Amino acid sequence: MRHRTLCSAGFTLIEVIAVLIILAILGAVAISRVRSDESNLRSEINNLKAALRYAQQMAIASDSTVTFGITVTTGGYTLVRTGGSGSQPMLPGEGSSSHAFRSVTATAGTFSFNEWGGLAAGSATATTLTKSGGGSKTINVIGETGYAYES
Repeated sequence: MRHRTLCSAGFTLIEVIAVLIILAILGAVAISRVRSDESNLRSEINNLKAALRYAQQMAIASDSTVTFGITVTTGGYTLVRTGGSGSQPMLPGEGSSSHAFRSVTATAGTFSFNEWGGLAAGSATATTLTKSGGGSKTINVIGETGYAYES
């Protein structure tokens, strides 16, 4: 009498489930890293726009001999004041007049606001923030109104 041996030519259900669990874990790690970079860029854009609005409000509240602005460098930005007397103002929530970017770089420029809230002569009108690993957004400032928006 002949015995037939069954040859298994596939994967068991347990093996398939184990592979799917491993792939799900790897996918979750990859997605969290991508989202972290995107959220860093979004966070820095919102912070810079808020700092621009703050500098604009400070300029409106001061007299015509004082201008306030934001100087952007590749690694962060600083609230600056020219004219008048008194101590250097701090950025809200920072504890200093400077902010360092996290995982983001920017094109350099200075945005200075006049007493009407518009950009002072010679000010930058845009800066581009780029996240590490790719992707960027540009913040534009309208000269007459000082309105900052992203594109």
